[in-house]
Amino acid sequence: MKYSKILFGLAVFCGMGSFTSCDVNDEFYDELDNMEEAGFVKEVEYTLVEKDYEFFKSDEDELKNKIAKYKSFGADYTAIKYMPEFLADKYPYLDKGSVVTTTFKYHISSEYERSTDPEAYEMEAKDYDSLGTAKNEPGDKDAFSSKAVVDDYMPVFLERRFPIAVDGDSKLVKYTYKGGGDKYLDMQFDGTVWTVSSKEFGFDTDEAYRLSKEDYDSMGEGKDQPGDYDNFSSYVKPEDFLPAFMLGKYPDAKAGDVVTIKYYYYGYWNDKYIGFIKKNDQWVKNVTVSYDWATGEFELKTLSEDIEKVETFKFDGKVWAYVPPIKFVRVEATDDAIQYKGKDNTAALTDDDYELVGNGKYKNFDVRSGKDEETEEVRISKLTKVLKERYPDLKVGEVYFIEYKVYAGNGGIESQDSNDNGLWDIYLKAVEDN
Repeated sequence: MKYSKILFGLAVFCGMGSFTSCDVNDEFYDELDNMEEAGFVKEVEYTLVEKDYEFFKSDEDELKNKIAKYKSFGADYTAIKYMPEFLADKYPYLDKGSVVTTTFKYHISSEYERSTDPEAYEMEAKDYDSLGTAKNEPGDKDAFSSKAVVDDYMPVFLERRFPIAVDGDSKLVKYTYKGGGDKYLDMQFDGTVWTVSSKEFGFDTDEAYRLSKEDYDSMGEGKDQPGDYDNFSSYVKPEDFLPAFMLGKYPDAKAGDVVTIKYYYYGYWNDKYIGFIKKNDQWVKNVTVSYDWATGEFELKTLSEDIEKVETFKFDGKVWAYVPPIKFVRVEATDDAIQYKGKDNTAALTDDDYELVGNGKYKNFDVRSGKDEETEEVRISKLTKVLKERYPDLKVGEVYFIEYKVYAGNGGIESQDSNDNGLWDIYLKAVEDN
């Protein structure tokens, strides 16, 4: 076995020189133990640790050096390009056909998106006065407040200020909120009335949750806490308080869930919306939106983050090459399709195949209409699992022809998928799964 060959080669090499010149460290033996435990298996799963990224240090290749610098791969310094040399160094003993599935950190840089819509309008003292100057009306303090609610007054103000508005017109209105400084509100005319609208920036601001007075208070009412003035500021940062607040607000949220929060920021009009994504057991900020009154532009910033990514590589006897992930899609019949054959060389799915995808009890697919129906999407997903098990070396572009049994209920069911053998069939093409 190759393990023995390595030890024999080491012994010969050491025998050629002095014993002290052949200092084999513990890490080498640990690696050999791992090899022996794996039994030289051809399929390996490996997660890069921090010290692995040091392998990519380079004075000649700036992009490659970024991997070592940032301890991650990225869009310009991809694992597809640079991982093969790492695997060649780490697994010199693996033979042709070996496959390594790697898990590593991948850096997603910040992205910006800008928009100049809608046209901005800044309210003046006379505008507030036009809405009433009595106590608790906007003109009383030339500002909106919890008593003079902006959502109630703004549609009325815009109808008077822009009487010839047409359907689709929009205005970003800058206004003052008592105790909260400058704010902005995005309004749109629907042909009849002005309604609150929100810029659509790749996340749904229409579904944003607007913090209430009670919400701010729940995050603390003392000095330099949100409930002190019911807003955030440069001293009371939303990212310092909202993650904990959201754990209580959304106790059933799952990893990957996204929530947009609408809030007040003292003295500024930026960051009125902020997006969070649930990762593990925490909420992490991932989006901010601001408006620049100097340029008249909105700006969306999707924050940078590091994620885990998985890629597979295969050794052809000389080099390691990236193996693209594959999925199957239905295609029209073709003469060069590969006829599926199960383990017992049958032309249709076998009992073992049905067992593999959880249909072993009845050894068919249930296509009855109703709650038990296995849709085509479900069947393709299960057939994909069968094909990958049966053909581990399948390639992008290959088309497979598969026959399988179905249960359609006592009344039966007609389908274009039925064939003369009393089976259903389908042509599936392997494509790269991006």
